[in-house]
Amino acid sequence: MKIGVYVRVSSREQKEKEGIKVQRKLGIEWCENNGYGYEVYEDVVSGVVEVRERKGFGRLFKDIEKGIVDGIWVYDWDRIFREQFVGVMFRDVIESNRVRLFVNGVEKDISSDVGSIEFGMYNVMSEYWKRKLVGVMRDGKYEKWKKGEGFGGRVGIGFKRVDNKVVVDEDKKDIVLDIYKFFLRKDVESFEKVRKMIVTKYGKVKGVGSSNRVRSILLDEKYKGVYSLKDRYGDEYNFEFGRIISDEVFDEVKKKIDYITGLRSVNSVDNYLLKGKIRCVDCKERMWVRGGGSKNYGRGSGVYRYYNCNNEYRKNRISKNLGDISLIKDCDSVKKGNNKVSVKKLEIVVWDSLFYVLENSKVIKEEYRRRYDKNLGLKDNNLNKLKYYEKELVNWNKKKDDFLEKYVDGDFSKEDLDSWRKNKYDFNVERIKKRIKDLKGELLKLESGDKIDGFISLMKEDLRRRRSNKRFEFRRRMINKYVDCVYVGRRLDESRIFDVFIKFGFDDESMNDVSFDYDKNFNVYIVKDVTS
Repeated sequence: MKIGVYVRVSSREQKEKEGIKVQRKLGIEWCENNGYGYEVYEDVVSGVVEVRERKGFGRLFKDIEKGIVDGIWVYDWDRIFREQFVGVMFRDVIESNRVRLFVNGVEKDISSDVGSIEFGMYNVMSEYWKRKLVGVMRDGKYEKWKKGEGFGGRVGIGFKRVDNKVVVDEDKKDIVLDIYKFFLRKDVESFEKVRKMIVTKYGKVKGVGSSNRVRSILLDEKYKGVYSLKDRYGDEYNFEFGRIISDEVFDEVKKKIDYITGLRSVNSVDNYLLKGKIRCVDCKERMWVRGGGSKNYGRGSGVYRYYNCNNEYRKNRISKNLGDISLIKDCDSVKKGNNKVSVKKLEIVVWDSLFYVLENSKVIKEEYRRRYDKNLGLKDNNLNKLKYYEKELVNWNKKKDDFLEKYVDGDFSKEDLDSWRKNKYDFNVERIKKRIKDLKGELLKLESGDKIDGFISLMKEDLRRRRSNKRFEFRRRMINKYVDCVYVGRRLDESRIFDVFIKFGFDDESMNDVSFDYDKNFNVYIVKDVTS
């Protein structure tokens, strides 16, 4: 018979104190005295961390299931587990593989009444002491917080840890100062421009790798010197980090962020099909949305919206918010009077023009030829969606496994586990499974339909379906995929006629400089470069 000698200590400090050597020596001597073969399985990890970090424990279980090990020797019960979940798993492995268990040389039959009671009592008590230990560690953390010590989160660029405190990193604080200074420059209107300016001055900087990181730094109040945290009881603790940014500068930055964010959202909670893509043909500046009415009454459908270029109203708004109207250029469009174009009408014109180009472009025809040759056709979208949702299902199952590991480690209570399963896992998995079922049904319909002969027929049918799709999200994706930008402006001599110049995101010589009269009010031009 071969015995698995399992030895464990809680830390490397204990290992240095010969604790693990003593357990190993006792286990090996017992095996030799009783004529058993043996293999030692070792862990240096706290009993609070039961499964994920205990590699020796996991290797022992695998060898038991392979039939390599016939029995287990441990110095004491507490070397095995301090968590009910692990106790249940341990008992199942012992009983299902008929493995003998020896605790400090005494055989324990956990299937018998006496052995089962002893095992159960220790299992319950170990769970209690494990949770007691977690509570003590947590309360100890809160005691450190009261002293302004023990901050465990990411400190971010500009700070560093010294002993138990976070202090200003004198070598990096100038980067933070420059981020704030660059953003407040009048010629800077985006976080990405700040990032590029930082890269130009310092090279690539860890912690400032994207425009989102720049935005986070600009909005992070810890740069004013104090970081606040709340404990599980709702009590607040303040950590003195050291000030890098003054209150005045921080407030000015927040004010500018609120302003430019308002401009990008076109001062409205509504979303627009062409949002961010419409520019004035005269000054090349982005046009913004204005309008009136309400959802209950007003002209037309109750709400009217139009794209409008730079005007005195916009200058007044900038003067009010930033105090400098020089940020906005004068535009010749003001000479054309009331220079505005209906949002709804322009969306229709661009959408129809998009499909005019797609149906006549050599580049798009070649794309459909390749799709037809690979037998992708109309199933492309649904197949990609199916793969996405199947991957989502796998991800949620991984999340479930991660959550169970954290529960095993004592990070969550049984109530937290049940709540997460009911409100997060079950809800999302049920939704994903329903979507997968629907997509498979749609794919079956496509496969059972009449086969489309030739890639031109495939292209026309596919584009017809896409053009008739009314879903905003779908149309927005199509616009983002193919349309680079749209320049629009009213003609000076004929005030009711608009010129619309559309630049697409793909280069096709066959479609460059194509133009057509859309209707009596709109002339459309397909251009390769920005028109003058």
